[in-house]
Amino acid sequence: MPQSIQLSVSDHSEIGALYNRLRQVPDLEVLRTSGQPGSGQQGVLDWLTVLGSSSMLVAAVRTIPAYLRARRSGISVKTTIKGKDFILTLDNVQDVMPLVERLIQDD
Repeated sequence: MPQSIQLSVSDHSEIGALYNRLRQVPDLEVLRTSGQPGSGQQGVLDWLTVLGSSSMLVAAVRTIPAYLRARRSGISVKTTIKGKDFILTLDNVQDVMPLVERLIQDD
């Protein structure tokens, strides 16, 4: 049964690059979704929804460290998995990735 994770980028201009990187992972469906502004908001940022098996989702999140290294410093990727949020940065990615992978694999 397919699972999903949601991703957003602290620098919205970089969402296309993350989208393109994730689309290179075989057997994943990557959807770019526009956010809906809430009351009093003029706009919100897009996010990505990634659909696939748990092993494919793990493969997808394993591309994030390389994505972060290829970007300017200070960029982060917010990942939502099973209702839990994780912020991945170059400084914490080695510590957070095992938690993210474990959460994806737990059914």
